[in-house]
Amino acid sequence: MTEHHHSGSYGSYTLGFVTSLILTFIPYFIVSGHLVPNSALPVIVICAVAQLVVQLIFFLHLSAHPKQRWNLTAFIFTTLMLWFIVIGSLWIMNHLNTNMTPTEIDAYMHKQN
Repeated sequence: MTEHHHSGSYGSYTLGFVTSLILTFIPYFIVSGHLVPNSALPVIVICAVAQLVVQLIFFLHLSAHPKQRWNLTAFIFTTLMLWFIVIGSLWIMNHLNTNMTPTEIDAYMHKQN
């Protein structure tokens, strides 16, 4: 697809909208119809990531075009910071869960009340 194709025309918005609908309905029908109960998560995640990419390209007009580089850089930086916060929080919670014994947890809870 060319750069001009994603310029904000009615055709590109329609294509983005239809693609987003399809990427929404695929996981919906899989989950509501119990079609793939054991291995549905990868399909749902793939559809979610694909929908994110579609929305970024067709609606937010993020691209590698020189005029959009700062927007793309800000988006990548925000995404990295979000991952640092989420992974760091999970690491801290796991560390606390691993290093606190049940008696320490009870003592801490009683101390807080």
